[in-house]
Amino acid sequence: MSGYSRRKFLTRASCGAMSVVVGARSLQAAVSGNDLDEFIEAEMQGQRIPGLAACIVKSGKIVWSKGYGWSRVKRHVAMDPDRTIQNIGSISKTVTATAVMQLWEKGKFELDDDINNYLPFSVRNPSHPDKPISFRCLLTHRSSIADSPAYMSSYACGDPRVSLETWIKDYFIPDGRYYRREVNFHPWSPGKKHRYSNVGFGLLGYLVEKLSGESFTKFTKRTILDPLGMKTTGWMLSEIASESHAVPYVPVNDGQVNKVLQAYKKVGILGGEVERDPVRGSYQPVCLYSFPNYPDGLVRTGVNQLARFLLAYVNHGVYGGARILEADTVQLMLTRQNATTPHQGLCWATLPHEGQPHWFHDGSDPGIRTSMSFRPSDGVGAIVFINRTDVDLKKFNERLYRESARF
Repeated sequence: MSGYSRRKFLTRASCGAMSVVVGARSLQAAVSGNDLDEFIEAEMQGQRIPGLAACIVKSGKIVWSKGYGWSRVKRHVAMDPDRTIQNIGSISKTVTATAVMQLWEKGKFELDDDINNYLPFSVRNPSHPDKPISFRCLLTHRSSIADSPAYMSSYACGDPRVSLETWIKDYFIPDGRYYRREVNFHPWSPGKKHRYSNVGFGLLGYLVEKLSGESFTKFTKRTILDPLGMKTTGWMLSEIASESHAVPYVPVNDGQVNKVLQAYKKVGILGGEVERDPVRGSYQPVCLYSFPNYPDGLVRTGVNQLARFLLAYVNHGVYGGARILEADTVQLMLTRQNATTPHQGLCWATLPHEGQPHWFHDGSDPGIRTSMSFRPSDGVGAIVFINRTDVDLKKFNERLYRESARF
């Protein structure tokens, strides 16, 4: 799993695109190098993936999108890039970062400001009380804020029972319910080292609330989701059509102890009996869950919905006539921020692929794996969703970028 997705758990709308769904069927053993469908279906069978949806964007639009397998195995509900909704893990951080930078554009703060200037309480690494944590530190994972066991055990079925504000206060105030100085913070000072922080992005979501005077969900809906036409996207189960939500799954291996299943059982997020697919095997469903630190990873959307957001970044902040960020802001976010971590922009990260840089973010959470990326040189991008745990999406992404030359 990439270090830029949500931390491994406990170890831890159509845009005019072609939309086709493929149910489970017998697969050919050989993979044709020219047949994308056969490649994807063979990989799904080999890696025991119940459902996959993906798209390719190019020339400012979706040029290909398709679904394979099942969003709900037992009921044989097809995975569909238009209709299927899924929680997308840490890709959600790019939405949170967009909201933060919208407020930065309005002059609400400077990137290197001490966040304590905008909070009703103090957030400091207790080992370095004189060293401020800045917005830039949070956006580049250099805040020294750690994801403690309290974060890891905060998952629960349904929508959060604890508000974002309560969660953040209890994590950072010394007499708070979740405050443990030795595990909530790393020993180094803010800005010193890069270490991925989910809680840091929950804190950014809370800062959006303090700076805007609106709830985080309401602000992002008003300034990002609605302008982009992402009408079936939301953060909470109460905001979306839950019957369209893909079931997250964990593969079940007969006769073998599955540590992932044990971990999920411990926090009570397994849901229902084992479901069987004759082609890809057996799966234990996970309930539709949430966590109070939700700005770090709980956007629920579909592939073709998310493509609108990706295309806004590809097109320097604009999609469908709606501008969500200024072009200079997008350029700043897609600029390396520190010489010691040259891959890291503001939230987004970059990696080379076939000699060309790609900006990306991926996601991993119980029963889901996702990726979103694009190549600035030609505006080609790809999104992949699957509804199972712990799968490497590299092969799928590489194949989609190669296939983009056909369009």
